[in-house]
Amino acid sequence: DEVSEAATVASSAGAQEEASTVLMAQLEERQRALEAQEQDDATRRQSMADLDRAAAAQAEQVQEVMSARVFELKAQEEELQDRLRQVEEREEKVEAAQKDWEAEREQLRRQLVESEAVAEAKQALANDERDE
Repeated sequence: DEVSEAATVASSAGAQEEASTVLMAQLEERQRALEAQEQDDATRRQSMADLDRAAAAQAEQVQEVMSARVFELKAQEEELQDRLRQVEEREEKVEAAQKDWEAEREQLRRQLVESEAVAEAKQALANDERDE
């Protein structure tokens, strides 16, 4: 009986040892899988941080370009405003010159009319003197 019991105990101990070995292998496998997942997570977090930094750098570059463009546009606007003022000043000078020209033309027209009237009067006077 004791031999049978010893054999049962030995068999049971062997089964427990085998089960323990299987459990230990499963535990080690799960541990490796967990470590691999943690490594993947760390890599993913690093990638996200790299992407965030790249996006921030790109946003900063875009901001710099936009600021420079706004500065250029303001300078162009000022230049165009100056040119517009110059054109308006020239227009005013042209209008004033045109008014002066029109006034001078009117004065010359009056002088011509007076001249013609004087010439007609002289002609009439000469005709009257001749007729006498």
